[in-house]
Amino acid sequence: MLNATDSAILHHLRLLDDQLMRLNHEACLAIEALTVERNRNLAIGTILPMQERLRLASQLVEVILAVHRLAPEDAQDGGAS
Repeated sequence: MLNATDSAILHHLRLLDDQLMRLNHEACLAIEALTVERNRNLAIGTILPMQERLRLASQLVEVILAVHRLAPEDAQDGGAS
């Protein structure tokens, strides 16, 4: 069973995973727009909203690291409690 700190980290890792999967999908759509449809405007229009996802992903990494750093000493043993 995970302790509260590890559960919080796991939750944020899942959110990060979701953001990164969406970023990957959007990048693939932009590549397709430029290579298959030969539409640079569509490709750029697809990647512009990705900036916000990248910011969110970076913030999630910061939260994960902060939760780890702020965890009580006994919670840093890998969840053996």
